[in-house]
Amino acid sequence: TMNKGFTLLYAMLIITLVLSVSASVMQIMTKELRLANFGEVSQIALYAAKSGSDCALYWAIQGAFDEGKTITCLSQSFTVGPSNGNFTLDIPGRGCAVVSVNSTTGEIRSRGYNTTCSVTTGFRVERGIVERYK
Repeated sequence: TMNKGFTLLYAMLIITLVLSVSASVMQIMTKELRLANFGEVSQIALYAAKSGSDCALYWAIQGAFDEGKTITCLSQSFTVGPSNGNFTLDIPGRGCAVVSVNSTTGEIRSRGYNTTCSVTTGFRVERGIVERYK
């Protein structure tokens, strides 16, 4: 008669063990998904920064920042010159780049974001690139 209670006890212990392992696996999976998402948005921000710096480099080689011209990047126009080498490039649906060009030192600084330029709240990741063309 003493053995009848042990079966129920063993069943409860096994169920508790399985639930504990399942909860741990679920927690690990949640963290992995967050890391994977962060990697994706970080890559979007980096590509946005690279797009901005590539556009600025193209126009810097053309002399647009020395003379003062209207430049076009991704169908967006910006008036730049020696005193104003800054522009904000909106990459439709994929991000934003804030670009600063110093034509005296030949330095391009581009900060890319995983959101469009109009979005400033929420989970926003920034990646930056600095390039020299002189």
